[in-house]
Amino acid sequence: MSKQISITNQQINAVVTRKNQYSRFHFYNVLFNIHELAKSAGTTTLAIINKSAFSQISLLSPLPEQQKIAAILSSVDEVIEKTRAQIDKLKDLKTAMMQELLTKGIGHREFKDSPVGRIPAGWDVMQMDSVTKVIDSLHQTPKFSSEGLPMIRVSDIKSGKVNTEKAFKVNEEVFKQFTKNHKPRKGDLLMSRVGSYGVCCHLDRDVDLCLGQNTVATDRVDQQRQLCIGKLCN
Repeated sequence: MSKQISITNQQINAVVTRKNQYSRFHFYNVLFNIHELAKSAGTTTLAIINKSAFSQISLLSPLPEQQKIAAILSSVDEVIEKTRAQIDKLKDLKTAMMQELLTKGIGHREFKDSPVGRIPAGWDVMQMDSVTKVIDSLHQTPKFSSEGLPMIRVSDIKSGKVNTEKAFKVNEEVFKQFTKNHKPRKGDLLMSRVGSYGVCCHLDRDVDLCLGQNTVATDRVDQQRQLCIGKLCN
């Protein structure tokens, strides 16, 4: 294999280990201390961790122990990579199963043409608003608060679920304003409509939250329809 030559620009810090040190150990050493390093990055527009900050890392052990520690952590990394590969395969399998089940169903032998392609003869194609009510969010940016109730934005909607842990918060007055038309509840679908549009999640629990701009919700209608629509997001 031929050697590859690369260079770095001024935004990269290179760590070159000495002959009596093990580079893989120091790789994990930097990862372990990254949060402390980040504190030195400052609050400028472009956060910078300079050479002197890297020089402050002080964890050190004898070379044989460095090698053992790195070997253990490397083995964990290998398990993580294998697990990720398995998850990716399962995601591909799920996508294929959704394509099969949501267009052909289970055990059907007779099919018909439809606006969305061939579907089972006993199925119907209907507009979303014929089985559930679609509620748009207010088209305005609110004033956020350090404490309060979560407002769900596009970045908080993941495929199949909603993440409220990192959601921005609003006070009770803003919350009431943004839930005047609809307060999301268990069984609703939440969807993004701008940017990463079409990302959808099924709200599987009752929780106090409101819709931020660029999101929409579909209100549950009845248990059967709620279940059927919800499965499209999982």
